[in-house]
Amino acid sequence: MPAPRRLRVVGADAPPPAAAPAIRIAFATATLAAVDQHFGTAGAFAIYEIADDRVALAEVVQFDAPARDDAEGKLAVKLEALAGCAAVYVVAVGGSAIAQLAQRRIQPVKVPDGTPIPSLIARVRRDLATRESRWLARAALRAAGPERFARMAAEGWDE
Repeated sequence: MPAPRRLRVVGADAPPPAAAPAIRIAFATATLAAVDQHFGTAGAFAIYEIADDRVALAEVVQFDAPARDDAEGKLAVKLEALAGCAAVYVVAVGGSAIAQLAQRRIQPVKVPDGTPIPSLIARVRRDLATRESRWLARAALRAAGPERFARMAAEGWDE
């Protein structure tokens, strides 16, 4: 399978150094407006960086149609494209893909066909703020990394 095409968004919207860490969330989409693709046959992933205080489209990864007999090859390419993502929102996902996503600590989230990406982003931001979702809370801790302790120490505390 040919390498996917990647469009990375760069510019002046880079977060300030003290900004809250962002998590990367992918959406299986053909339109870039709604989740409308099965994981294995997705033509593209729109990958957003989402934090409590900001949202940015980080990149769009597009895939060519795979050869009919290369089912595992197409999964490998898609899994590589999701490196660093905490979750992928899809219309459907097969058992093999779920197992491989779990090995990479990527949460598959099934949603109805045509669910608008902005509404899903709003839900992720709400869940980040409230920590209602366990997988999202764990992903936020991983995104914060070990330097979260240094940030906490720098903030100080009163007794």
